[in-house]
Amino acid sequence: MTVGTERDRGDIVRVLHAEDDAQLGALAGEFLERAGELSVTHVEDAACALDRLAAEEFECVVSDYDMPGMTGLEFLDAVREEYPDLPFILFTGKGSEEVASDAISKGVTDYLQKETGTEQYAVLANRIENAVDGYRTERELERRVDQLRESERRFRTLVSNLPGMVYRCANERGWPMTFVSDGAEELTGYTAAELKADAVNWEQDVIVEGERDDIWETVQAAVDAREPFQVEYEIRTADGERKWVWERGRGVFGNGELQALEGVITDVTEERELREELRRERDLTRQLLETSPVGIMVNELDGTYRLINDRALDILGTTREVALDRTYDDDEWALQTPDGEPLPAERTAFERLRSKAVGSSPGDDVHVEEILHSVVRDDGERLTVSVNGAPLYDDDGDMELLVFTVTVVDE
Repeated sequence: MTVGTERDRGDIVRVLHAEDDAQLGALAGEFLERAGELSVTHVEDAACALDRLAAEEFECVVSDYDMPGMTGLEFLDAVREEYPDLPFILFTGKGSEEVASDAISKGVTDYLQKETGTEQYAVLANRIENAVDGYRTERELERRVDQLRESERRFRTLVSNLPGMVYRCANERGWPMTFVSDGAEELTGYTAAELKADAVNWEQDVIVEGERDDIWETVQAAVDAREPFQVEYEIRTADGERKWVWERGRGVFGNGELQALEGVITDVTEERELREELRRERDLTRQLLETSPVGIMVNELDGTYRLINDRALDILGTTREVALDRTYDDDEWALQTPDGEPLPAERTAFERLRSKAVGSSPGDDVHVEEILHSVVRDDGERLTVSVNGAPLYDDDGDMELLVFTVTVVDE
């Protein structure tokens, strides 16, 4: 039997009525269904009742006391063993105080003595509905408590697996913490308990001096705008180690008032060092590019220019703005062979390299060398250039760009 399933108020209540007098049981069922939103199933002894409970769903049991094979109290014991919270009402003509006392001690939900007349069934129907209302309320509360516990379990699992620390703090200088996840110790060297105590001031003891005012102003601006904030700053751990952290959080509001700040802080020291290394590499590449004694041009696969260094601009006698607005075969270049014949597109260094590189991968030796072109500078002078080229691939190994070097022949 499934008990305690979620139902809306006003649903029909299924009642199991154990009564050895078949005529009286049928009469009770008829009057109970008239008196309330009840559906009554009648059985003539406790053994049959237990079989029905195991096979079907009921929200209340009504039982007589004197029944063959098992008394109402023995039936109550059996029900409580399997269904400890199911409403059970003892409805009996045996009205001794001893029976009532035993029934209460065994966990009966209600006790009602049979009387003459049909009015008693209205009373019984009311007792059933009240008992089931309480039963449903308890089941709903249990369901919500289980949901809260599951939600808390999931939250703790999530928090424990997040890199860094999750926090809740007051929005005031010092950032006093009211909740800190266990990841704080690995990040800062301080335990969660220490960070929640007055012994550790996040602003003064953790954040490196020089960062504090900027962080405060950034957070306050975001809170005022009711938007998330993110800051990157340097901290000093409990043992004096310096780390860079990234923090993202937002204000928590209730009734229009700021209640706290919540967020997550992660260690980005390695990422910051990698970014700095990449920046240095970009700067070095830029310096090499601009100080190269040969012209360098980088083309998109559609023939437009991605990059041209200063030496290439000097050779072509043009400006970066003009060159970036052209393609490799732009009419302004007036491309010819060294013999003065028009240069077919398939013989240009660009097309020869692109067609050769189609389907290639980074491990392939794909390049073109010493392709001679006659080109017209912006000042009208025609000169012959030698072009070398090779493809550049993206992270997936697909051809992304074509890179060329240009030198003047017999300069």
